[in-house]
Amino acid sequence: MDNALKVTFCNSVKNRRAELGYTQNKMSEILCMDTRSYAKIENAKGGCSALTLALYFIYVCPDVKDFLKQVNEKFEKSKEMESN
Repeated sequence: MDNALKVTFCNSVKNRRAELGYTQNKMSEILCMDTRSYAKIENAKGGCSALTLALYFIYVCPDVKDFLKQVNEKFEKSKEMESN
């Protein structure tokens, strides 16, 4: 599940930042983190805290339900692949 969440969050953050026209610096300010840590999230090299995830849902994510649906779908697919 960790990987499904990480990949989904990474893609969601990158795509949303592009939609909003924000720089990495602007996104890192919104998410109360330094720019280097934010860049690691976008590149799937690092994780985030619960606070960062909450701030993303509150200020950036347009549809939390859709985000969680995507995570669940990826998790289910990874479970299927592991069982085969």
